[in-house]
Amino acid sequence: MIRKIYNDFFTVDTFETNGSAINQTDLAQLKQLQAKRGLIVFTDPDFNGERIRKIITQAIPDAKHAFLPRQAGVPKKKRR
Repeated sequence: MIRKIYNDFFTVDTFETNGSAINQTDLAQLKQLQAKRGLIVFTDPDFNGERIRKIITQAIPDAKHAFLPRQAGVPKKKRR
């Protein structure tokens, strides 16, 4: 599902996979977003996030990626 977010500075389209699944319909919508404004992929720094990035990279090589390495996503202190 593509959502449009507006604020005083910019307008962005967002697309959430809502989990680790990504299919051909999702990729077709992401290709439309890439053609319209460009695409920056934000995923979690886990196995599924890396998997999704790889799938998107194969389908849309020009997409940009912004993510933390897995090690940077781990808290330094354990909290309850």
